[in-house]
Amino acid sequence: MRPRPSAFSGCSGKCFLPCSGQHIEIDFGLGRSVVSGAKRTAMNAFSLRGKFMLTDNASVDFTPVWGNGMDDYELALHWEGSLVRFAVGYRSLQTSGASLNGPFVGFALYF
Repeated sequence: MRPRPSAFSGCSGKCFLPCSGQHIEIDFGLGRSVVSGAKRTAMNAFSLRGKFMLTDNASVDFTPVWGNGMDDYELALHWEGSLVRFAVGYRSLQTSGASLNGPFVGFALYF
């Protein structure tokens, strides 16, 4: 991977500065969210995801989603190579009258 530019002349090109612009990604989304179980709930939703790069391959992602009567929060540590991605994190989904909370792990192969 190519070295990322640094904001400080004393850095070797591998400094990961939280405010450099190349290490923070903010995404937003608008859509419809559906939660199905004992009852089905559909609502408009808004998301504002933050991705903070720790190294070329590792990041911390925070993804909140808000909807009419729903709050969904995910905090995860990701490691990504050229062919594989690992994730470990915690997710909390709150709706009126129900909640799902707990840790998760993920694994993806790219080919």
